Amino acid sequence: MNVRLVQASWADRRKRCALGIAVLLFSAAPGAALAQPVACIAEGTPAGRIAEHLVAAAQAGPLAANVGDRWDRTATDGSGISRGEPITLTWSVVPDGTAIDGAPTVGDGSDPSDLRAFLDNHYGNFATWSSIVQAALDGWSDGPGVTFVYEPNDDGLKLSSAQGVDGVRADIRIGGHNIDGNFGTVAYAFFPGGGGDMVIDTADTFNTNQSRLHNVVAHEAGHSIGLGHTCPSDSTKLMEPVITLAFAGPQFDDLLGAHRNYGDEQEENDVVSESADLGLAIDSVTNVTGLALDGTGDDDWYEVPAGSLTEVLIQLDPAGTPYPLSIPTGASCPGGTQPTYDPRDIQDLVVSVYDFDGTTLLASSDAAGIGSGETLDDVRLSTFGGYIEVTNGGGVNDAQAYDIQVTLVPEASTTALRATALLVIAALAHAARRRSVAPR
Repeated sequence: MNVRLVQASWADRRKRCALGIAVLLFSAAPGAALAQPVACIAEGTPAGRIAEHLVAAAQAGPLAANVGDRWDRTATDGSGISRGEPITLTWSVVPDGTAIDGAPTVGDGSDPSDLRAFLDNHYGNFATWSSIVQAALDGWSDGPGVTFVYEPNDDGLKLSSAQGVDGVRADIRIGGHNIDGNFGTVAYAFFPGGGGDMVIDTADTFNTNQSRLHNVVAHEAGHSIGLGHTCPSDSTKLMEPVITLAFAGPQFDDLLGAHRNYGDEQEENDVVSESADLGLAIDSVTNVTGLALDGTGDDDWYEVPAGSLTEVLIQLDPAGTPYPLSIPTGASCPGGTQPTYDPRDIQDLVVSVYDFDGTTLLASSDAAGIGSGETLDDVRLSTFGGYIEVTNGGGVNDAQAYDIQVTLVPEASTTALRATALLVIAALAHAARRRSVAPR
């Protein structure tokens, strides 16, 4: 129990510290901080320049993946989006010549965008480079409730000056021009409160490689959906300040932050009447990953199909493994020994099975406590099916990723059992008669 309390306390400190830094940095200019961009740094940039850019990033906003800004309105979904609700974001690459405000905090000027010409020159045509961008954005849809859709229209307004409008301009508009050449700032983006737009350095050869461009766009999209930088810089997380090619797209910690803001791809399944379909099938085993409770107030409901008498077996496990995690301080994103963050140790998972009416509780398991899995065996449902609920029995109000395995075993009906029993009795009687008339 003591270990769990310490780890939960670290998770809480992670949020409180990040919020504290954000409040400290924002207090000088209320309302303006979220309009400042967050820069990502090209791999291979000298340490001195990295330190300079980390200072700029520290002035930009929240610095831990789970506590950043988020979208509460999109062109597709409208307004009033709450934390934990899924979103659809439209994106576009602005016409060349579109004005871009300078961003002094990352050393950027005010030249107009020339990104389309840059992409055409290095990647051939729209179909090729737009597929690279879409693939980079789609990495954020691998579990979290975030969907990116291309918006073909753009009215040419200055970048980061207007919110998205369906059929007029995208939520996230991507432009580019010469920022600082090779090394240093390879791109930057705004948090949702600043418009979510991104700017790519078209004078940096780092962006002429497809794998690098993929991770640059994916990283900046992380800022665009509200995530800040994370430390240490050990090439394990996309949202580290320095872009790495050790992997492609968001990693576990990155996705955990997106889960906190936008739930998972099965949302909205917070009530039984909106239960999600996991594709469960009778006489099969279904394993589902990439699920999450976005906070202590979240419930996830899943439908068990009707069709025959069914025995349900469930294994519910918190996802992830421990890893070092810290928060940038000033110009430092320290490596070496760091506090260990255990993403399994956030909420006390609880799993329950309800009958077809959605209110009659058949079985529930909350035996293992925070950081451990829960198991339900031999839960019997009628031919009308039922529901599985995943919720929590306490813990830190943060995202808890989990995996679930559901096994549905068909049970023989009463009629079938009675017929089988009669056949067995008849066979035994027949055998007894044969023994009685057998010669001695």
